[in-house]
Amino acid sequence: MRMNTVVSVLTAWIGTSILIGASEAQQPKSSSAPAPARVAAAARPQIQANLAQLMRGTLCPASNVIFAAQDQNPNDVPLASDPSVAINPLASSYGKWQAVENSSLVIFEVASLLSLPGHKCLNGLDAPQIGQNSSKD
Repeated sequence: MRMNTVVSVLTAWIGTSILIGASEAQQPKSSSAPAPARVAAAARPQIQANLAQLMRGTLCPASNVIFAAQDQNPNDVPLASDPSVAINPLASSYGKWQAVENSSLVIFEVASLLSLPGHKCLNGLDAPQIGQNSSKD
């Protein structure tokens, strides 16, 4: 029963963190003087992954670690014979509850990556932006 409560609280915290991170990423930053266009263009991160790659490489594995904690106490997962190359994050060098915490932080940080413009969907179309109005008025 205690494990379900911990997982529920962690899941609620992650969801709230994603919403807060996404809303903060959408708020314009105030500055005293605008930067030159070439500096702004150089500072803009380049998008390398499409949306499916970003989700499959970060959100899905991190979510699986958190979901695994619903059925099994991460402290009960034995470390792999060589934890430095373990495929299961719960059995790795940074395993157990630390893996659950790390996974929740990954989900939180990916929210700001998802809000960057320029991501493409798997079909090559531009990915919708968070807070972007989908109606064409």
